[in-house]
Amino acid sequence: MSQSVVLKVIEAANLAAADANGLSDPYVKISLGDGKKWVSEHKTKTILKTLNPVWNESFEMDVKDTVKQSIRLRVYDHDRVGRDDFLGESNFASFHKLIQGRDNDFWLPVIRKGRMEGRIHIQVAPRGFGIVLKPVTGTAHHLQNGVWKSVNYTLNEAHDTFRVHQASGADVATISLTTVTSVETIPAGSGLASDPDADLIRSTIRLKSATASWDLDFDTDDDRQWFVELVESLGTNSKSSSSSDASSTQSNSTTGKAANAGLALSVDELLQQYLSADVNRDGMLGLDEVKTLVRGGYNFRLPSKLLASLFKKADHNKDDKLSFPEFCDFMRLLSVRPDVLSIFESKLGKLSDDAEPTMKAAIFAKFLKEEQGLTSVSDAEVARIMADAEEGADSAGLSMYGFANYLANPKKNPLLDPSKSVVYQDMTQPLPHYWINSSHNTYLSGDQLKSKSSPVRCTALAPC
Repeated sequence: MSQSVVLKVIEAANLAAADANGLSDPYVKISLGDGKKWVSEHKTKTILKTLNPVWNESFEMDVKDTVKQSIRLRVYDHDRVGRDDFLGESNFASFHKLIQGRDNDFWLPVIRKGRMEGRIHIQVAPRGFGIVLKPVTGTAHHLQNGVWKSVNYTLNEAHDTFRVHQASGADVATISLTTVTSVETIPAGSGLASDPDADLIRSTIRLKSATASWDLDFDTDDDRQWFVELVESLGTNSKSSSSSDASSTQSNSTTGKAANAGLALSVDELLQQYLSADVNRDGMLGLDEVKTLVRGGYNFRLPSKLLASLFKKADHNKDDKLSFPEFCDFMRLLSVRPDVLSIFESKLGKLSDDAEPTMKAAIFAKFLKEEQGLTSVSDAEVARIMADAEEGADSAGLSMYGFANYLANPKKNPLLDPSKSVVYQDMTQPLPHYWINSSHNTYLSGDQLKSKSSPVRCTALAPC
């Protein structure tokens, strides 16, 4: 059966200005290939004097290999004299995410010289391949409190919200599939509870978002595979895995807690940076893409060998690519501070490389009382502080990253006594009556007359 796609190039936004008038005359060259050989080249019309062109043009291309091939979109500024100026390019390789019978919608970053220079809006409709949408209602199984329950499910019309409910209609769970960060398939017989309704040990599809997780299964392998593919197609930040792969389990266990534990970046910020760094649009980040992000996006001059070493540690699947959960691990490794690690180790003892130790509530409470001066902190307050620092830590304990998150967060661990955050002294006296203590955040690297000052170096990943 022949395979093809109908690509609609809709518009672009915030392109680079190439002309003296501060505008460009953009058009797009489209080609299909495997990175070495590009074929089926098409070209849009030129839109004059704009950085936000609208084309609304469609092209059909034969696709021989949905795994190796990708669509390249190169944006140029048309010049009447001389060569046209290159404005940047995008790459679409997510053929596995395409749903049959639908114009699948994507906004892609336009990359030039390693930086994002606008976005381009496309729709891709597959012919002869793609995910087939199932009926919007059916039966499934949901693991609740260690027991499998037979439930019904309903998909909304867009197939991006999965509602699990009882036969009576009472909701069990509502899952926004676009927020799923990982999809883990756990084979039957892996120690999870049996299903009393079917008298068997079920395989499990474990979905995780930044704030919750769900365990589901279906009656047939076909339905199970359909659901996994559906989640992958809609959750742009999701990556499927199998717990039969020990390295994959390690990755998932690390990201089961809040995806940004120990970082001063939100999950949304991490995801946006992950997507913008994915230049070839294959849903993964290679070492060169990570280097561009760290050095260009963060302006963080890390030695190449050290950067490659951190990349290798985060690459749990050993495929020379980082999925989104692995990228979160990489960012945590990048933000590890020796001083925080030293404090954490002093409370728990030396850490082994393969361990994932946690600081339990009793140890953390002792630290708060003896080191932080919170002598009257209650058990309930300790639990609240731990939960604020890292999701689920009030019961599972603080990881090193959650501990770092607590220490580095000015709201959770303020440097100043909160009681002194309001005016509590007499401020009606003349200014000369007050002694003012001031300092600065630079240090002289030599003598006081001719030497340069060296600022304290902090990064956005681990605030000082």
